[in-house]
Amino acid sequence: MRTNDLILGQRCKRLIRQVTGSNSIRTIDELVQQFSERNGRSITLIPVQTPAATPCGLWISTQHEDRIYYEERTSPLHRHQIIGHELGHLAFNHQSNNQSAIDLHAAQLLMPNLDPELIRQMFGRTYFDAPQEREAEAFAAVAIKMIARNSNTPRNKDCATERFTQAVEGGF
Repeated sequence: MRTNDLILGQRCKRLIRQVTGSNSIRTIDELVQQFSERNGRSITLIPVQTPAATPCGLWISTQHEDRIYYEERTSPLHRHQIIGHELGHLAFNHQSNNQSAIDLHAAQLLMPNLDPELIRQMFGRTYFDAPQEREAEAFAAVAIKMIARNSNTPRNKDCATERFTQAVEGGF
């Protein structure tokens, strides 16, 4: 593992501890609630059905709340990854100016009452090699690892979950 990855993983752990006051988060919903309390803003989780080849999640900060849109037709583990990723953008105080990430069709499906071009300009992110995306992905991976470690529920032994858990545990 690269030194930069180790440093990023440690930063993610510190951010989670700052939000939660400990390492003992047990669910992604608990982490969302603690973020909401820390920031003094509600966070609304909104399940959506996204078209293929579009982002699985999106964080939108409005005047009164933060909204996290996530693909509803996916596994619980992937849902947690998506939500954790979007929380990572919140944790790192990201703001995007990437204008090419979300297509207009996806934006219209997610927020039919907002100008899709405005959404695309302000909030779209799909390039995982960008530093902000690496930070958000690392945050999600660290959060899932902490949740798995603290959860009282037995781990699901299906192949996809097991491979993902091994990858996360081998990383951050």
